[in-house]
Amino acid sequence: MGYVICILWGLSTGIIISTGMVAFITAIGIIPRLLQRANIKTHFFAMGNAALIGNIFGSICILYEPSIPIGYVGDVIYGIFIGIFVGTLAAALTEIIGVFPVMKKRLCMKQGIRAFVLAFAIGKLAGALYYWLYPSFI
Repeated sequence: MGYVICILWGLSTGIIISTGMVAFITAIGIIPRLLQRANIKTHFFAMGNAALIGNIFGSICILYEPSIPIGYVGDVIYGIFIGIFVGTLAAALTEIIGVFPVMKKRLCMKQGIRAFVLAFAIGKLAGALYYWLYPSFI
């Protein structure tokens, strides 16, 4: 009986967390923004379903840690997709809370906001590469 309760508890919390994550991503505007930029607004529900399925698949991969032999090229492709996801999530969060307009006003910047954002992105890329290429840094 204890195993059944543990299974139901784990399954229900997983569903709740997965649904909450997809709702959060949708609420901050990643999916509508991507649809707007790609000019495919008619596929809103398909994109939402893809996000939900991806979240469930990611949860399963974290839980069971499957070994998928995709090789070096597969690792690179996977890394690119994860980078795109994290980048869009960070950009959406930044846009929602309005960090750059506030910084522009506080720093009295009249020009150069694009260079400022690009400098942040390059710094993030350099830090991530340094972290992954030099494991002794940890």
